[in-house]
Amino acid sequence: MGRRGHKKQKAFRRATVDAIRKARLEKQKGANGEPTTATNEDQATSEDRPRVSKYEDIVKENALFEKYYKTMNLVPDDEWDAFLAALKEPLPVTFRVTGFRTHAFAVMHLIRERYFQPLQSSTAIEKPKELVWYPGSLAWELNLSRNQLRSHPELQKLKEFLYEQTEHGNISRQGN
Repeated sequence: MGRRGHKKQKAFRRATVDAIRKARLEKQKGANGEPTTATNEDQATSEDRPRVSKYEDIVKENALFEKYYKTMNLVPDDEWDAFLAALKEPLPVTFRVTGFRTHAFAVMHLIRERYFQPLQSSTAIEKPKELVWYPGSLAWELNLSRNQLRSHPELQKLKEFLYEQTEHGNISRQGN
């Protein structure tokens, strides 16, 4: 890309950032155009608010899906029920430390020492498994659903760290 292309990209990014800032300022202004002050209610955290209702269980059945894959003959008839049961299982929590970051190995070392080490003595939680096919020992799986990760007290610090590092771009998580 030539010099002009880079300048256009930079100008576009700058315009986008300016538009986002302007939108935030507009959102913060009250009806009279003056900035509003946050109330105690606005500053409440999710822990302070009562949970209104539980989520409904997700129905993991779809007749059209089953019909389509049944007609494809990808799975033998005697294995069909086991195949459907496997599809209905919750996915494990998986993450990878992004390898293109210069500090990826330092982040992984921190995870092993600070968050995985205490789990080694736990009998309630399966040990984290390295995904050996991913280079550099930078991908891991916890044999837990995302709901189990959220609710297990021993995993709270790990969960918070994973969320934080995902926001910073140091970790990619499987849609959990």
